Amino acid sequence: MLLTGRDLVATLARELERRHAAKSPITGVRTGLAHFDSLTSGLQPGEMTVIAGRPGGGKTAIALEMVRRMALPKRGEAATPVLFVSLEMSARALAERLTMAMSSLTSSTLRRADFIASELEDFRRAAHRIQQGGLTVFDAANGLTTEDLGELVAKWKSEQPRPGVVVVDYLQLLRSSKRQPSREREVAEASMACRAAARANGVPAIALAQLNRGLADRQDPRPRATDLRESGQIEQDADVIALLHTPPNKPGEPKSDQLDLIIEKNRNGAQGTVNLRFDYAHQTIHEVIEDA
Repeated sequence: MLLTGRDLVATLARELERRHAAKSPITGVRTGLAHFDSLTSGLQPGEMTVIAGRPGGGKTAIALEMVRRMALPKRGEAATPVLFVSLEMSARALAERLTMAMSSLTSSTLRRADFIASELEDFRRAAHRIQQGGLTVFDAANGLTTEDLGELVAKWKSEQPRPGVVVVDYLQLLRSSKRQPSREREVAEASMACRAAARANGVPAIALAQLNRGLADRQDPRPRATDLRESGQIEQDADVIALLHTPPNKPGEPKSDQLDLIIEKNRNGAQGTVNLRFDYAHQTIHEVIEDA
């Protein structure tokens, strides 16, 4: 696309007008995690935010927490359309997780399914919010190529009443649309496709990604952007990189519920750490608000 100086200024002016009209330092889509939003100014149109963690490190949990707060708000609040592209978990498993997050039900309760009356009512309330919200799930049980992703996002956006957010879980599972000479090039193509889909459709994208397993064996196990698995292209493409870190347990101690979201890269904002607590029973994330 060729743009003259006049075009560039007009584009910038429209963006500044949009931000000014927001009358808030949060100029993008709010995720509902206050500290994360204050550092990033929210999820920005056309930008890619990468949330990365080790296998089982809480990537899907934090993504679903953001989805719940954006797309499934409480009564009276506007829902943000969200497309959740699930390449790892089934749609049924996602529905279970969301139901647990919005009710007193646990995984064992849902699998038992012999609800008492109060639990059944709890389930119905959660189910109603999911049905009435702005969430669309694409269950990529048979996989998804990078070309398919672009077409999927464009079709979904055209059907939405207002701008929304795309979530991809997770980046390294996207298949290449053409044969690549190496695994690194395949993942690089996936990263570029996700960023291109966000830019072409003017929507924010959250791309989940795996970190290398070996970082747990380092003297300092806190993750860095260079730990992104299988491709440095992800680090290059991302506008924001947020890394999940659970402090290691001492021998004999129970598993810690502390979860740090380290914003290591923020192309247009500040770095920092968002302190969280992970409720394993209900698969929910709670923000830890530090006292002033």
